[in-house]
Amino acid sequence: MTADMRVLTRPGPGSRVFGLGTIYGKTLRDSWRAALVVGGIASLFMIGTGAPYGFAPEFSTIELRRVFVAGLTSLPLALRGLLGVPINIETMGGFLSWRVGNTLPVLLGLWPVIALSGTLAGEAAKGSLDLLASTPQGRRTIALEKLAGHVTAVVFAMLLLAATIWFVGAAFGSLPGDAIPVSAALGQVALYGVMMLAVGGVAFATAPWVGRTRAMAFGLIVLFASYLIYSYATLSPVIDALKPLSFFTWTAGHRPMAGVSDWPSVVALAVITVVMFAIGVVGFVRRDLGSMANVGWLRPPSLREFASPCAPDPEPAGACGIHCRQE
Repeated sequence: MTADMRVLTRPGPGSRVFGLGTIYGKTLRDSWRAALVVGGIASLFMIGTGAPYGFAPEFSTIELRRVFVAGLTSLPLALRGLLGVPINIETMGGFLSWRVGNTLPVLLGLWPVIALSGTLAGEAAKGSLDLLASTPQGRRTIALEKLAGHVTAVVFAMLLLAATIWFVGAAFGSLPGDAIPVSAALGQVALYGVMMLAVGGVAFATAPWVGRTRAMAFGLIVLFASYLIYSYATLSPVIDALKPLSFFTWTAGHRPMAGVSDWPSVVALAVITVVMFAIGVVGFVRRDLGSMANVGWLRPPSLREFASPCAPDPEPAGACGIHCRQE
């Protein structure tokens, strides 16, 4: 077969998922290890908390568990606030959702903030999007496929965690009510996934405008501020007045592992997350990505600028930019 007779064909769906032929597949292939690590670490927290609760002699009867719960609820408000409101913690699912579930989103949220703040702005600043810029791919396609790859990785990590939650209830549960249904495990990790993507969405939305580092800072501020406002609202009227700003407060009633659900709050947070994603995509499409490496309007003037205010500004490092075809 000569060079003139060769025909290029599109890769199949399986090849695309493994990174051949699409930006989505490449992003998913690059993210699966991180998803496995995040899901594995969260699973270890669940196993390390659930195994003692199911096997330790001091939790072997419902009366002993109630004594334990009474001791926990007598802790100072500063400590109780960090764990959230206890709901049905005499059961395995309720205890896990209280002891681990309220703090776990803070740890899990670090990953999407770091990943989504740099998936476009960070790569543009480093010049690694130059190859994509030379292809017929439009900016909107690049942004959407990269975003979809990260969202799929989060879903994979949460499915791994859901399987672990169900296993903990089945393997370590020793009293009636300790078993955790699959639907409850999936409902719990749905909340975790939405909360993770919400703070990642903040970083993704701001990255085209302020650059990777500042976008990461915004995402982390929203993550930790929401958690601390929710945790310490009972200590100060000033903090209590800020509770409506915390997405931990919005979703406090959604604890499927403990037997209670509040899906409207989860859906509302998901809608806000989608809006954040849309802002990030629009920013990527419309903004000159070369300017992401030089966000001068968001930094204080340097000593050199004070010393020579009339000196001409040097050409920005990203002046050449990345000029993808806009759709």
